[in-house]
Amino acid sequence: MRLGVFTTHRPCYLDPDLSVTTICDLNCKDYLRVFWTIRESFPKLDTAWESIKGLWNIDSSCPANSQIHQCFQGEAGRMTSFITIAVKKFKQVDRLSVSLPEADAGSRFADRIGSSIARILKWNTFVMSWVAYIQGSFGSSDDVDVIIVLTDSKTLGIVTASTPSVNFNHTLADFASAVEEGKLPLQVDGYNVWVKSLALCSDKSCARTKTLAVSENPPKWPVRSDVTNHIGYGPVQNEGARVPCGEVKLFEVIAVLFMYRSIF
Repeated sequence: MRLGVFTTHRPCYLDPDLSVTTICDLNCKDYLRVFWTIRESFPKLDTAWESIKGLWNIDSSCPANSQIHQCFQGEAGRMTSFITIAVKKFKQVDRLSVSLPEADAGSRFADRIGSSIARILKWNTFVMSWVAYIQGSFGSSDDVDVIIVLTDSKTLGIVTASTPSVNFNHTLADFASAVEEGKLPLQVDGYNVWVKSLALCSDKSCARTKTLAVSENPPKWPVRSDVTNHIGYGPVQNEGARVPCGEVKLFEVIAVLFMYRSIF
């Protein structure tokens, strides 16, 4: 049900009742407000990306003259910024874990990468929302490309506060410095993760990029004395017990759909 919920509702926002505005008729700002309001209803996106990515990719079903297409260009109206990071994951230790389909495992990995970066770089997530997802396959290689989309919730009108709007230039400069200086010792889902490069994308596909930073050497990951990893970097930190997030609960999906329908 979770995987099909937004897919099966595509007709609701592409071809609703007569005289009702479709999502393709919205201007860029209104569409982004719809998407990011739904995204923010998930405190942790985790595997829920597989449910809402249909709405993120809805532009492929809109006519060429739809303003929605403008939403997916780099830094559209200074409301969004598209970046990509190339990471390499090193297995720490073999451990019991919840088995997930590859798509869900990739979604969880990308979301936890984004959460870790947001914490280390101290992003002000009250005014800056983000979403992270895998580009390409996840399970077949230790080298993974992760696309991260940043948005200015204040400019979109989702939040109102005295806090200044997002300065993407400063955010990306801080990000680039952290990559170059090895200050992102990420540990996610039993992996030590090395952020090898950061690039700015021309659009959401990241087909054309501009490199902002390259890391020459892996960071020094936190360690503990009683566990040794598999790549010669010594012991690794215990990530602590985690409760599997599992599937998106039915009431959460219904709440999100109700939120979306109520906008129209």
